[in-house]
Amino acid sequence: MRKLARPEHFASIDKLIEYARSGRFARALRMSFDVLEVLKIDIANRSIEMYREYMRSTAVAYERSHFCNMMRRNSVPVDETRVWWRMEYDALRGRFQSLDEIFSHVFRALVLGGDQPVPKLMHMDEARINGIRREYERLETVGFLFMGFTQFIQAIGRASASATGEPSGQQPEFRTENGRVDFERLGKECLKLVPEGYAINWSDSIGDSAAGDWRMPVGARGEVLVGVLVTQMVGLAGRVLGRKIQPTEVTQLWRAVRTVVQSGSPVRGIVAGRIKTTVEIHLSSLEASSTRFRGDAWEAMPEDAKLTLRRSMLGFLESVLASLAIKVHAIRAHHWLVYKSFYQALVSSSSLLSQPTVSIDKTPSESPASAVAAQPQAL
Repeated sequence: MRKLARPEHFASIDKLIEYARSGRFARALRMSFDVLEVLKIDIANRSIEMYREYMRSTAVAYERSHFCNMMRRNSVPVDETRVWWRMEYDALRGRFQSLDEIFSHVFRALVLGGDQPVPKLMHMDEARINGIRREYERLETVGFLFMGFTQFIQAIGRASASATGEPSGQQPEFRTENGRVDFERLGKECLKLVPEGYAINWSDSIGDSAAGDWRMPVGARGEVLVGVLVTQMVGLAGRVLGRKIQPTEVTQLWRAVRTVVQSGSPVRGIVAGRIKTTVEIHLSSLEASSTRFRGDAWEAMPEDAKLTLRRSMLGFLESVLASLAIKVHAIRAHHWLVYKSFYQALVSSSSLLSQPTVSIDKTPSESPASAVAAQPQAL
């Protein structure tokens, strides 16, 4: 059992051994079934870990072979790719020492920027990149909503219950032991307002909204109407304050949220900056460690990234942003394993880059593209 189990289950196994040695066989037998139930997941994870490198190498080999076949059919937009990569390379080669660092920066800007078209060379990853973009935008939006919502709660909390509304006998929720608002728990509840895969449809606005600043991204599985969102936030505010929210306060709530969400808002800029900084710190940590997945310790968000979130009361986004960063890193690492030689060939010499077209019929010394097609094993 110890050979198959994760370290955190060793204590249960040791206790099982202790029961057996002390003659408490019935207790040991019952506990063995409990431990075996838990070990099912560990056995599955260990099997995946055993074959992880094989599956990764197979995926890389397949995509390289597919890319070489596309090169032979002249179906890869080499000129367009060369112009794009050369422009990015020239802009960043003075700041970074290696091609790996340049590509990492370009890929981060592409995925976290959200408005740049995905290069044709990344067509096999386009769906995943767009999915990450939508998730990143959703988490940013939740951060904006949370800051506007907390501003409303803090403003209302400074007024007495007798002056702002009639008590309903409802007990306030999301409170710490000393009676303060638990913003960590409140933030996790705000995450539920915009489920994963959904975006807010700001065109269904209340009053003078910032409808032009946000649009539902193409391909999203669903949308949350602003009217529904405000209704949910009003109900959540009632749970936090422990009383009914008055009509005038609904207007005040919407105004607080709209002020944060609208373009040019200082709070929006701070929240977006903290979220981006957090993801970039985590990505830098992942890239410095390895391109392989090595368990919870490797996947954990660095402490300085966590501190960046907590300083803005955004600690509730820690786990989802960590998951997002790991996905970004996995896609970047795989793409770089497959196409690194091609990117290197595109910047290997200015004479190669100055050629107007690339033909796979040329010799490898005449064209970086044909070098890739003619030497698939070198990839």
